[in-house]
Amino acid sequence: MHKISSLSVVTALVFCFSGVATATVTQREVVTFTNGIGNAVNRLLIDFDNQLGTSQLYLTLTQGTVVGTQVVDNPVRPKAPIAASDNLSYITLGEDTFTGLVPTALTPGASSGLGGPGGTFVWEPTVLDIAWAPNPPVPTDGQNFLAAQIVLSSDAVGEWNINYTSGDGVNFLMLGGEVLGGAMVPEPGTLSLVLLGLCAIVGGLRRRR
Repeated sequence: MHKISSLSVVTALVFCFSGVATATVTQREVVTFTNGIGNAVNRLLIDFDNQLGTSQLYLTLTQGTVVGTQVVDNPVRPKAPIAASDNLSYITLGEDTFTGLVPTALTPGASSGLGGPGGTFVWEPTVLDIAWAPNPPVPTDGQNFLAAQIVLSSDAVGEWNINYTSGDGVNFLMLGGEVLGGAMVPEPGTLSLVLLGLCAIVGGLRRRR
C-alpha cells in the first residue's frame, strides 16, 4: 500500500501554551492511502479521555462512489473474512470491534445537525449518513482509535461532516470537509479561525500577567 497523505485535525482547545487543556474528543488524523486496485482508503482516527458517546458522519458525493457499501447489510460489523479488507467501507469502535471482543455498536439512525434529512441511516454508494454509539461497556480512553474506514473511488468528489461526543460534553464538530480524488480532506478554515482567536486570547492573558 502507498500512503498518500496523513491529514491532522485538532479541536479548538489546543496547547497554545503549557497549561491549556486539550478537548476530550479529538480527531487525531485522517490517514489516506491507495489500495491495490487504486481506490483511496480513508481511516478516521480519534483520541479521547472520557466516555465515548455518539459519533455521526454525513458524506455526499457529486462524483465517484463509496466502495464496499453493497457487500454488507450491517455497516457496523462486517462479517469475516472481509472485516480487514481495504475494499470495504464501515464504521467501527476501534480495531477490535470485529474480533468479538467489543459488542456491536448501536445505530440509532441518520446523523442529526450535519445537514442530512434525518430518519434511518443511509449507507449507499453516493451517500453515507449515520449515527453510531457503543453498547456497554463504553470505552473511556482511546489513542489512535479507529472510528471508521471509508473507501472511495479515485475520482470521488464531494463533502463530508463529522461529529463526536464525549461523556463530559466536550465534543468535536467539523463541517464542510472536502472529498478530492477520493481523499477525505479535513476543513481547516473554521477551526483555524477559532484556534487563532483562542491563541490570541491566551497571548493577551499572558501579556497582562
